Amino acid sequence: MSRKSYRNTRIILIFMVLLALAWAFRREGLPFATPESRGAKSTANLQDELLYRWDKSKRSNYNAVFQMALEVKNFDSIADSLGFLSNYVEKHRGSILSKYEYMVRVPVSETKEFNNKVKSKANLIKFSSDYSTALSAGTIEAYNDSLVVLQEKIKVLEQLRRDNPNIKGYSQDIDDTNMQINRINSLKYSLQNKEYDLYLIAFSESFKKSVDSAEYVAGLAKHFIIAFGILALAVPLIVLGSRLIFRVLGVVGTQTSQLYGNYYSKGSKYGNYNGYGYNYGRKRHVKRVYKDKDKGDGDKPSDK
Repeated sequence: MSRKSYRNTRIILIFMVLLALAWAFRREGLPFATPESRGAKSTANLQDELLYRWDKSKRSNYNAVFQMALEVKNFDSIADSLGFLSNYVEKHRGSILSKYEYMVRVPVSETKEFNNKVKSKANLIKFSSDYSTALSAGTIEAYNDSLVVLQEKIKVLEQLRRDNPNIKGYSQDIDDTNMQINRINSLKYSLQNKEYDLYLIAFSESFKKSVDSAEYVAGLAKHFIIAFGILALAVPLIVLGSRLIFRVLGVVGTQTSQLYGNYYSKGSKYGNYNGYGYNYGRKRHVKRVYKDKDKGDGDKPSDK
């Protein structure tokens, strides 16, 4: 084996080993892979359950819906301290979808304390609040501010009606404003009488999967051997096929070159053809012939 062949063979073997190792690690996984997780990373399942159990009109009876996604390192370590969630579920008609997912009804008066207590148990990943769409996401303060503005508007309209008794439009404007005031008072009353907030709580836990060294090495070796065996069969076939193709192409190229070479040589023989046209680019040699003129008598100079 020549030095060049040995070097090529060694490169191919190294390439096959690297490919087989990559395939083995892909199949078996890395021993230092990212931690896995259990539980529920989002409240999507709880949201689906909520839509199934309560229609929109019933959900609007809640003051607000809170969605909380939390993460812990070990759920079992905090399971006992989460017992208060079950108390709320049983007392206020909540639901437990799994040991990681809770749908909890909390009295509005206790919601702030409840919120802080849950957040202290785990790392909060996502938090969102959705106030009832029936109340236009309003608050007591916002409704009070709106009422003050509308009441001032009533005073201005009444003064304009007194100053301009012939204009009938002011009475209609006052009636419309009073209807707005009544509507906002109704919404404010509804909001003040909301008893519960609804919490959708999802816990997830991250953990590092334990790896059995002997089992891991055995699995890695098995996948490596399988991959290397497949490559050992495939690579020589690919190399031989490539050489055969190149050899065929080389033979065809040689024959084509000979064919065109004969064609050009014939062209140059019979037509002085050099690829561009007959005698293209050649300088034309012109033979010049100089003849001495016969000097006649008339040409002789006269003697004077």
